[in-house]
Amino acid sequence: MTDDTLGRPQLHALLADGTTVCVRPVEPDDHERLRGFYEEMSPENLRLRFFAASPTSGAAAADRACAAPHPGYRALLAEAKGRVLGLAEYDTARAPAAPPASASLSAPAPLRRERT
Repeated sequence: MTDDTLGRPQLHALLADGTTVCVRPVEPDDHERLRGFYEEMSPENLRLRFFAASPTSGAAAADRACAAPHPGYRALLAEAKGRVLGLAEYDTARAPAAPPASASLSAPAPLRRERT
């Protein structure tokens, strides 16, 4: 997140299941909700996202996303009905060896619906 993203309007998107989500820049007040987002993930999802199933990985990700703005970093939050559904972020300063047009996306595994 940088200073120029804070004043931008939120956007709405329609998911394949018909859910409408709000996509907006992450704000410092989102910290606890982001921690909860990662705490709800299964160990398998955490391992795939962070290459480790450590509970501290989610807390560190929430710290990073809600930290003070710095150049080259953006974080966008997807939410519906007050619940965090995903986080997209990129940081050009953290990954100098990465391709210049790379980003990271966090989302829990899709929920499986029981058929009756």
